[in-house]
Amino acid sequence: MSLRVLNVPSASRSFLSDRSGSVGLVFGLMVVPLVMLTAMASDFGRMIMVRNQTQLLADNAALAGARAAQLAAANKAQAASEAAKAYFNAQTVPHTLISTISDSATVNAAGTEYKWTVTSWVRTPFISSASLQSQLDGDPNGPQPCPITGWFCRKIVASATAVLAEGGRNSDTNIETALMLDVTGSMQGQKLTDLKAAAKDLIDIVVWDNQGDVKSRVAIAPFAEGVNVGATLAPTVRGTVTTGTNPTTDNPGTGYSKFKFTKKGGGSTLTYNISTKCVTERIGDYKYSDEAPTSASTFIGRYYSSDGSCSIASSSDAEVNSIQPLSNDKVMLKRRIDKLAIAGSTAGQLGTAWAWYLLSPKWNSLFPATSAAASYNADKNKKIAVLMTDGDYNTEYWNGVEAKSSYSADANYNPSNGTSEDQALALCAAMKANNVNIEVYTVGFQVSAAAKTLLKSCATDESHYYDATSGDALKQAFRDIALKIATLRLAQ
Repeated sequence: MSLRVLNVPSASRSFLSDRSGSVGLVFGLMVVPLVMLTAMASDFGRMIMVRNQTQLLADNAALAGARAAQLAAANKAQAASEAAKAYFNAQTVPHTLISTISDSATVNAAGTEYKWTVTSWVRTPFISSASLQSQLDGDPNGPQPCPITGWFCRKIVASATAVLAEGGRNSDTNIETALMLDVTGSMQGQKLTDLKAAAKDLIDIVVWDNQGDVKSRVAIAPFAEGVNVGATLAPTVRGTVTTGTNPTTDNPGTGYSKFKFTKKGGGSTLTYNISTKCVTERIGDYKYSDEAPTSASTFIGRYYSSDGSCSIASSSDAEVNSIQPLSNDKVMLKRRIDKLAIAGSTAGQLGTAWAWYLLSPKWNSLFPATSAAASYNADKNKKIAVLMTDGDYNTEYWNGVEAKSSYSADANYNPSNGTSEDQALALCAAMKANNVNIEVYTVGFQVSAAAKTLLKSCATDESHYYDATSGDALKQAFRDIALKIATLRLAQ
């Protein structure tokens, strides 16, 4: 058997090998589906964008509703739904035909979880071209043209559940809050009443009832011209005293119960007695630190007056105007707030210092074990100081006696540590330092321009300063701080 090769004419071979029009033909066939795919991709991108925006809206509406429930005295679910809807109605979701939120929250039996659902409809004009090849039933409850066919638009549903324990518990962070509260004479009457209401509201929000591994505690530091630490703690923080007067005028000596000094204007002398409850400025190398008072160089300043009395500690009730270390006993904390009483002049540097001391782990040995502060670098722990005043800081001391620069002062000497304002600023700066990192909120209650400047500088930043011009504004300031401290969380 033999094989033979056919001879194909050259013209025929040229025709069979010609490919000059194939690229154009293929491109012509592919351009339509490529354009359709690109257009459909834009629909899918729009759907993803709307889904993300819808989820964010659901999350924020849930938080707004849960906060309202947290603060409502009654009808919590109704308050939550109204707040969530109000937030929702103030927002928009771009690229949607319509967005709706569920009429009311779904609330669990314990009243600690509030769930909302947000539904958005997005138009898909390019995907609708698929309706030429297949059928997809539309949703009769959707906006036009969604009921016609499911290809014309897509339904996007996002749900969010805000979780709170009673009091607004954080999910995993311990909270330590110190309240510096001004009880000076200018707080007389309605102003003190407003302060009590605001402080108790903060305690209700910040301190949760179900304290477990995660805790929230509040300390209280009332101040006026001194700080009342109580008869038991005073000898420890300022050192014990020796009966009698130092024989050298203008020298309090080390631990004398009486102090003879030259009165303002010169000439004669006065002898003052030490207070059994009140303390003043710490002087020396540790004046702007939270070092524990364990020796003569670290003791807190003594307080001397003509009869040893101190206006902030004038009551026979030991709880009135006395400092309260960190505690989660809401009943006791609010009782101490209710007992606040008007005292003397404004030594704001003292209140600032004691707000810090109550948060300092260095002071743990001086307070009950349940009031021990966490270390500054403790994991998942927040330390917050809230400094409230209604006036200018105008009282400072010279070795425990009001200095001649203070209002109605008797001492003929300049303050040991400089002005009250300068001391407060130095203490605030030390509290905010990186190795301490206390978050500082300040609240001025109908204060002067100078006081506003000082308080803004003391705060962590200007967003942490509140200018309260009325009782209602004071309550709102404390409430806003409380909600920022005790952040609600979303369920995962």
